[in-house]
Amino acid sequence: MASVLFIQNIFFELIGVMSISAHLKHAGHNVDLIIENDPGRVIRYMRGRNRPDIVAFSAVTGQHKTVLEIAGAIKESFGPIPIVVGGAHPTFFPEIIKEEGIDIICRGEGEEAMTELADRLDGGAGIAQGGSENIQNLWVKTGDKLSKNEVRPLIEDLDSLPFPDRTVYAKYAYLAAHPVRRFMSGRGCPYECSFCFNHAQKKLYAGKGRFVRMRSAQNVLDEITKVAREYPTMKRVKFEDDTFTLSKRWTMDFLARYRTRTDMSFACYSRADCVDDELARALKEAGCDRLDFGLESGDERIRNEILNKRLTDEQIIRAAEVLRRNGVPFGTANMFGLPGETFEEALKTVNLNRRIRPHDVWGAVFQPYPGTECGRYVLEKGYCKELSVDDIKSDYQTGTLLVQKDIRKVVNLHKFFYLFVMFPITMKLILPLLSLPGNRLFTLAHRMLYFLGYATRTKSGFAQILKDIRAAMKYR
Repeated sequence: MASVLFIQNIFFELIGVMSISAHLKHAGHNVDLIIENDPGRVIRYMRGRNRPDIVAFSAVTGQHKTVLEIAGAIKESFGPIPIVVGGAHPTFFPEIIKEEGIDIICRGEGEEAMTELADRLDGGAGIAQGGSENIQNLWVKTGDKLSKNEVRPLIEDLDSLPFPDRTVYAKYAYLAAHPVRRFMSGRGCPYECSFCFNHAQKKLYAGKGRFVRMRSAQNVLDEITKVAREYPTMKRVKFEDDTFTLSKRWTMDFLARYRTRTDMSFACYSRADCVDDELARALKEAGCDRLDFGLESGDERIRNEILNKRLTDEQIIRAAEVLRRNGVPFGTANMFGLPGETFEEALKTVNLNRRIRPHDVWGAVFQPYPGTECGRYVLEKGYCKELSVDDIKSDYQTGTLLVQKDIRKVVNLHKFFYLFVMFPITMKLILPLLSLPGNRLFTLAHRMLYFLGYATRTKSGFAQILKDIRAAMKYR
């Protein structure tokens, strides 16, 4: 059997890592995991254990630089251990394979590819002998040779996968005892918002099977009850699907069963055009205490012509009325500093949120990812002279790469977005200050408001919020 060490630098349970770990263990392989962003501590951890056969990272854009730093240190200390990078970043920016220290990248779904790689290495076929160069989903670098394999067909029967392996995080008391557990009921999104990589992922998997797939309601509920039994501290469920209510038929069936299996409340994501009174009533009766949807921009032209969100103001207003009428607390996701956005257009985001009266709001500073339609648009219109993945910020809450009219004022507006929506009386006092350069006072105010919103979204008590803040800051 092969041994695989996962390394990540965010203090969070990653469903993808847990799913791959479960698949590896089901095939008889050993899996370990460490959460760390300091190369020295990673090296010390590895020296205190048996040498792994594979070191694996899951990387998103913005955090990939830390991955490269740690991978380089591992190569320097341990030599030819195969280092694999999977996740969103290598899927959409596979050129990371050219970086020193990276041997293999995994594009797209990783369960079958990583298990096949572990099987090959366990059988004695090392990378240098070509043992992994033809595994689908993997790009493999051996010396000067680079094998670029196409992706395999999508896993259509999600019920065939073992439940995600949460024990891989058991060594971390904070994660093991966390009251909120995250679940995925399906994979794939049918929409093509221009700020998202979804359209690129669809292109990658063209002709490789059904892109949007759902687990059976029974399978999801079996996992929830199993996790609740194994983790008595679990008090709440969070569905991480982009649009949990995408299929009304599936959702209604699931909700009818949910309350018969557990009395835990849950939160989910949806779209404003995927909610009606019947569904909202069912959500409320089943225990939904939080539903979030993307408003993105309060300017309908920007939302639809630039972001390709395909949502009207009327649909957003109607969804808010439906959710309020049926007693389902809701929040919105929003962006500031969008391509060509003026200060007046950014204020529309504040005002539309004020009109629909969400229970709280979340805002981000727009990041123009290369490879997305929005990334191409900002270059075409000259809002960025050049665009590199190394410039992308990983927290979405700080600065912007765009150069355009009003941008500084709009980014400052983002810092007080939560305050203006939840406490509109403050706008008259603070709006005149937004022309000032960004400063530490604005940053401090934003951080305080961010965690106030976080407390509302997560239903967390003060003690749990402090634990979450400490965890979030630990590996920054």
